[in-house]
Amino acid sequence: MKVIALHKPAARRGGMSANAFAGHDRLDTLDLCGPSQVGGKLLDVTSNAQPERLIWLTSIQDAVQNYLPWGLGKNGTEGHEFWFAIRYLFHVQASKPKTWQDAPRSIKQTYRDEATGRRVNRTVTYSDAHLMFMCLDNLWDFLQFPMTLETFRADLMAERRGRVASNWGQVADYLGLPGAFERWEDALVCPTELEEVEAILVHFNNKNRRATSRYQEAA
Repeated sequence: MKVIALHKPAARRGGMSANAFAGHDRLDTLDLCGPSQVGGKLLDVTSNAQPERLIWLTSIQDAVQNYLPWGLGKNGTEGHEFWFAIRYLFHVQASKPKTWQDAPRSIKQTYRDEATGRRVNRTVTYSDAHLMFMCLDNLWDFLQFPMTLETFRADLMAERRGRVASNWGQVADYLGLPGAFERWEDALVCPTELEEVEAILVHFNNKNRRATSRYQEAA
């Protein structure tokens, strides 16, 4: 992975950002097949990467995209996606079977058979070996990134903490959270229990219900 430059915009004054991504680019627009423009700078992630490598890189990209911007505004990320990203990025480890042994092992797939033209439904069941391989700590070694997983995780949490803290007015308003950033910091940066995220969603849902009620009364 060759990183030429990565743009980090300065925080805006007043704890508010220009958009629901806190002034940063969407990571899901990053082209994993070669150089991309990010914040006006060139980022070369995986030139000439093998297809199977791109599959695993995409899973990491999706998790980071669901992690970094959640709560900054209406940007397409949801609370349950944030929690799943947290578990994938920080908590589930191949070396700790108790973190993945209870994961769903079967998924249903639907595809069109090119020979018959018919739609085919099938159920795929994952083995322990497959579940272990999909854990981030295993993939990290497999993909041979030029930094340790510990460094990546620390940098990722620091980036998330900075985005939320520097835009706290916007985050608190969008999620309906009372109090200062420090009160919600752990739950918004790296919660260890689902209940922490659910507590945030209670405030978020209550705020939306109040807004709906005011709209109906005005109508």
